[in-house]
Amino acid sequence: MTKVIFRRDGDVAVPADEDSLAALRGFKDGAEFLGIIRGARNLEQLKLFWVLVGIVAESTDRAKTSIKHDAAIATKFVEYHCDYDGKVHVIPKSIAVESMTQADFDQFFTKAVEVMAGWIGAEHKDLMRRFNEAAADKRYEGMRHG
Repeated sequence: MTKVIFRRDGDVAVPADEDSLAALRGFKDGAEFLGIIRGARNLEQLKLFWVLVGIVAESTDRAKTSIKHDAAIATKFVEYHCDYDGKVHVIPKSIAVESMTQADFDQFFTKAVEVMAGWIGAEHKDLMRRFNEAAADKRYEGMRHG
């Protein structure tokens, strides 16, 4: 299944990015297809989260997925699982667009920025300054998790 993003323009749905346009063009003209419609979260904020994770990764020489994992645990954005032997496991929740609301992501994001700033010995404003510098850096253009 391909995830795509459309923007409403009157009574027409318009692809919001190149990936969505490519997915749409994958169908023949006049072809019907099935879609599930949900309100999109603030995708720019999600991209910002992963850019900030990238800054922390460069500062700490740790993998981005580990930083996201640890940020979820540090902010208590987790689920608990009790295995067959009675051992409790802490499992970070998904931050995928379909897994959480914008309000939940806002809360996670705010807490995660504070936690990540502390990991690199920076204040929130300093981390955001570094983000703004990184945003101008082509290495971060279109950065995704991974």
